[in-house]
Amino acid sequence: MKPFYDLYQKTSHFSIYSDSNQKNKFDKIVFINDVMFCRNDILELILQSYIHGADITCPLDLDFYDETGKNPDEKRFRDTWVARDINGNAFKKTLDKMVSDERGTERMKKYQPFQVQCCWNGIAILNPRPFEAPTNLQFRRSKVPSNECAASECSLLCNDFWRLGYNKVVVVPGVQVAYDTKEFSQLEKYYSNMTRDQIFDTTPIKFQEGPEFVECSPLTKYNFRDPEKFTVSIDYLAQP
Repeated sequence: MKPFYDLYQKTSHFSIYSDSNQKNKFDKIVFINDVMFCRNDILELILQSYIHGADITCPLDLDFYDETGKNPDEKRFRDTWVARDINGNAFKKTLDKMVSDERGTERMKKYQPFQVQCCWNGIAILNPRPFEAPTNLQFRRSKVPSNECAASECSLLCNDFWRLGYNKVVVVPGVQVAYDTKEFSQLEKYYSNMTRDQIFDTTPIKFQEGPEFVECSPLTKYNFRDPEKFTVSIDYLAQP
């Protein structure tokens, strides 16, 4: 078995085959950021990606503080730069107001998977087919000559997936990850509030069409760590 992302002759390239005989293709790609997670978190995300036939499947990545530091024990959503709900709006940090669509909000309250336009959230289970010929999709930066919004490469990957017809994107709120051991240990008490049926929901999502526009928070100056404060609405299906 070979890793999907194969280093060969000092050049990174994608290998779509899981064996040296090139007979068996990968079924899923698992991208993991610098998050703390359990083995079963990954397995559950893979399972949910199969249940819903999803092209991108993500958990919730969380932190336990806000900008004021007044609520250090409050669980909040983290990756607001990339995550977009099915209305095309950026996720909010407050969990009970995290998404703007009614269906997503109701399913979030029950810890059930729900449809979004884009997510990454520390871990992403991807359909490998867009990376194959003839599309040969790659992670990329925004296309400068076209004035494409200078979004995260993860946001651009979501938009490219949609543009190619791979538009089933799912967040699984029953899987939650954090970025350090202290915050990760705090997640355990929140899992006790979920029932087994909620976490292991097996009802396929009824996918709807995506939004006409999505919010983009661009890095327009010197590529600092944080995006600019303003957002713009973009036609994410248009060819850049």
